[in-house]
Amino acid sequence: MLPFFRKIRYQMAKDNQFLKYSRYAIGEIVLVVVGILIALQINNWNEEKKEHEIFLSNLRSMRNDLISDTLGFNDYIEFLEQSSQLKEVLLREDSFDEYTLDSLIVLIQPFTDGNEINTKSYEKIDWSSVKRDASLDSLVSTIQHYYIVRKSRHDGNVEWDIAYAYKEAEYWYFHKNFEQSYLESVDIHIPYLRSDSQRLSDLKTELQTIEVRNLIRMAIYRKNWVKRTALKSKSEATKLLTSIEDYLESTE
Repeated sequence: MLPFFRKIRYQMAKDNQFLKYSRYAIGEIVLVVVGILIALQINNWNEEKKEHEIFLSNLRSMRNDLISDTLGFNDYIEFLEQSSQLKEVLLREDSFDEYTLDSLIVLIQPFTDGNEINTKSYEKIDWSSVKRDASLDSLVSTIQHYYIVRKSRHDGNVEWDIAYAYKEAEYWYFHKNFEQSYLESVDIHIPYLRSDSQRLSDLKTELQTIEVRNLIRMAIYRKNWVKRTALKSKSEATKLLTSIEDYLESTE
């Protein structure tokens, strides 16, 4: 057996076939390596394309979220304006002679409402995997500012208004000199210690005290401050919505 292999090796060396076959083998290896690299590159391109399509899909969902946010801001701003206007009546009137007990109770009610920025689509995006370029860099920065900075400020103001509205509620619902009428809202009717006319007189007296006027004045200030923040949030949402629509249009 060994002599047989020696004979083949001798013949290859004699005919100079070894060098030719070595070059052929090396060429085959290079082709295989190049093929693998091309396949990996194509796979990377496909993965990047897939990730970009997912990103675009999330942007479309974010666009819908922003439309919903804008409508929510409109309702919230209207609520804040109406609440402030109701409280202003209490400070502008001198005698309240034309008001009934029920109408005054409506004016002193500590109304509050919540408002949230929808972050579902934003939270779905893996921002570390988003391939940034010049056209996308500015948009991503705007998106992150809205969902991080703007959302934090907006949420803080909403929570502030809710917290102090509850403090107002505690003041009126546990008042020492005036019996509130909140039980009627759940169809429970229990007699008061004083007649409606006496309760109306009590409430008018309270509305002329500095403590109550300061309470009402703070409520007006708070509602208007929160409204100003909500207007800024709405403005940012509108601008971001336009930027996203422009980017989506440029990719189609």
